[in-house]
Amino acid sequence: MPIQIVHRLEDLQLTRPSLATIGVFDGVHRGHASLLRPMVAAARAAACLAAVVSFFPHPDTVLHAVPERYYLTPPEEKARLLEALGVDVLVLHPFDEAVRRWSATHFISLLARHLRLHMLWATADFALGYQREGDLTFLRAQGEVLGFGVQTVDLMGGNGERVSSSGLRRWLAEAGNVSATADWLGRPTA
Repeated sequence: MPIQIVHRLEDLQLTRPSLATIGVFDGVHRGHASLLRPMVAAARAAACLAAVVSFFPHPDTVLHAVPERYYLTPPEEKARLLEALGVDVLVLHPFDEAVRRWSATHFISLLARHLRLHMLWATADFALGYQREGDLTFLRAQGEVLGFGVQTVDLMGGNGERVSSSGLRRWLAEAGNVSATADWLGRPTA
């Protein structure tokens, strides 16, 4: 089944519960795969959907006035790469000033309702909502109320190194190291 792409979280009404993660997923690199592969496997085992909530434009375009050319992968390529990893649903929610100001309570209630959230997968440093107020302690407490669990994972590359899109961008800009970048991405660079 091809990946379902939705452009507003509020437009999503799933027929089955989901295991979901939230993030920009720019580059869809080996670190992302280290989160997504076990999430997809757990979703299959639980007869749930595997969902990714992402944003377009990149939040940094609003938070830090970074130009559009900031992307390692455009949305269409991101969808293709996520689909190849087994993701069933991709929400490409618009990130604007209103979304930036969503409280963590509002954000997680939308996720729980529209994703039929069974389990939220996140990194140990993950937070959501205005000024990152919704940390893992908050999310676990909300999970008790709203009926979902929280699973934490590390974004690790093949060599045990933590991989990040911002690190990839910095590495390319400072060193121009295309072969090492391809290794972190897990595929050749264009």
